Amino acid sequence: HAPLCASSVAVRAERLRRMSPCFHEGESYGEDLDMWFRLADHAPVAVVDAPYATVRGAVDGGLTAASSRDLRRLPPFLARMRAQALDGSLPARHRASALWFVAQQQVTLARMALARGDRATALRWLLRARDSYGERRWCVTLAMALLLPASAADRWQRWRLRTTEDLVTGEAT
Repeated sequence: HAPLCASSVAVRAERLRRMSPCFHEGESYGEDLDMWFRLADHAPVAVVDAPYATVRGAVDGGLTAASSRDLRRLPPFLARMRAQALDGSLPARHRASALWFVAQQQVTLARMALARGDRATALRWLLRARDSYGERRWCVTLAMALLLPASAADRWQRWRLRTTEDLVTGEAT
């Protein structure tokens, strides 16, 4: 899940006006996270760990529907974040966490590719996720890619997402 939800963020309008334009033209995935990360470079951010908003991200035909995502390329906001961390244009205090965040998203892309039955793409994403090598999530995903049949990986991913949603909404029994 994303660390911020655009539907539950408060920010001074003047700060947004100074950022104009807030979104990169032509991007329809991650553009909100990109904006929040850029805002965080200039002001402190506080995250309240409570369910104040519900997001439906898997709506057929929606801009963020996972089924419509191109899993061969890193979304532009993540590619930009990674490039800025590597070229030094991102503040030094954010570089390591930015690279870790991008790596986590690459592991997520690997899991999405597995759910679609595309092991080769999943393995490519795992190899690119250098900043999470050896972490539990990366290792579990690698094991899934190497050992599980595609149908089992898809079922596990759907179960995991349902379980996570239940925990966030408080519906777990």
